[in-house]
Amino acid sequence: MAMILQAPLLFLVVITGAWPVLPAMAQRADVVRPAANGNFLTTKVQGNRGEYHQMLWLVIDQDRNGLNCRSLGGDAVPLVSLDYGSILRTAIAQSQLNGIVFQDDQAWLPVDVGPRGTFVFDHRPLQARGEMLRCKVRANAALITPINPDAFDETAAPGVRTIPSRP
Repeated sequence: MAMILQAPLLFLVVITGAWPVLPAMAQRADVVRPAANGNFLTTKVQGNRGEYHQMLWLVIDQDRNGLNCRSLGGDAVPLVSLDYGSILRTAIAQSQLNGIVFQDDQAWLPVDVGPRGTFVFDHRPLQARGEMLRCKVRANAALITPINPDAFDETAAPGVRTIPSRP
């Protein structure tokens, strides 16, 4: 009888000793990468549950006149200039396969420039900043860079509103 009691105890010790407890690592979202020439070719990112679209972008163009956001038509007239540090949101319908548009061998990203208070620093007159503006910017790594949506989720304090990264 004593032999039967000792065997399960020995087995338990072996099992717990063989499976060390390791720290858990959370998965982070990835961001799109530019091609060798700096152009972003797609807004699609492979995630652990399928593909999703890169939605948030940071303006890194250091031109003191700002990054031109142009009309969506073929004429591409500058509508507004955006300052360094502005955060843009991809203007994309869920059914689209790619948010990047190619015209004359250049990659363009349609974006929504939000109203005042949405981390967009544009040069529109103050009264015009209350309206949403849809335009396009050059999709090049020298001008914009993708923002990882997990960065907002991890740094947000409880009760503080962050930028919505998903539609």
